[in-house]
Amino acid sequence: MIIVLEDILKNVIETQLSTVKTNTDIINRVFTSPALNEFKTFISKNSIKVIKGFPREPAVLPCYCIILGQESEIPEGLGDYIDSDLEDSEVNIGNKIDEILTVEHDHILGNFVRIASVPLNRVISITETDDFYVLNYQLGLIGISDENINPGDSLTISYEYFKEETDYYGILTNNTYRIECWSENADLTIYMYYLLKWILLKERNTLTNSGMILPSLNGNDFEPVPEYFAHFVFRRTMNVSCKVESTYSIGTGLVQEINVDIIKEVED
Repeated sequence: MIIVLEDILKNVIETQLSTVKTNTDIINRVFTSPALNEFKTFISKNSIKVIKGFPREPAVLPCYCIILGQESEIPEGLGDYIDSDLEDSEVNIGNKIDEILTVEHDHILGNFVRIASVPLNRVISITETDDFYVLNYQLGLIGISDENINPGDSLTISYEYFKEETDYYGILTNNTYRIECWSENADLTIYMYYLLKWILLKERNTLTNSGMILPSLNGNDFEPVPEYFAHFVFRRTMNVSCKVESTYSIGTGLVQEINVDIIKEVED
């Protein structure tokens, strides 16, 4: 799974902005400032947009811009293998098989039959009895509890088997995202910055539960606005750094059966 961190950050910021807008008294618990009431009035009457990438026109201001600063893979040794799994999906399950099998007996297992194609997904039916259970899915062993079924009897079994397993691979990356505060007012940009800091601290558990490993914050002061932007804009940046696991899967065919031919030497 590839985690889209931009969506996670955008959702977290927008959710908290909406909460603050309807209850501006929260700002009193965020920070103190002589101009706090002006900022509360601004928040209650205006919207701060959250966008991905740089704004392209003044109408978007004020806003928070989410920008990828850097992403780099962390070497984790040989190979990227994580795990494998038999997924119960139409892709991985082979066609239904109707097979006639002979009942065997073991002093530990009791009466059982052994299907040809493994691993077993599920037994659909056994024509001659309903009294059965699965002993081992990997080996395809089905126990027979019916007292009327004896070793040597033939049973018609309908079943499905797994034809493929899913192997999971993944990498760990160091990611840094810049969340820039843009406005045409220096004080507003500063207050936006500290409000953003509070949001990211408050929602740290949400970020970690969404796949951001060890998120950390650091900030930069005002930066020059890009040349394409016609208006003079004040900016301050909050950098969000974290580690992220990105995984992918590959389907691998399974060995269904092994046939061994025994060749006897003929003495001259």
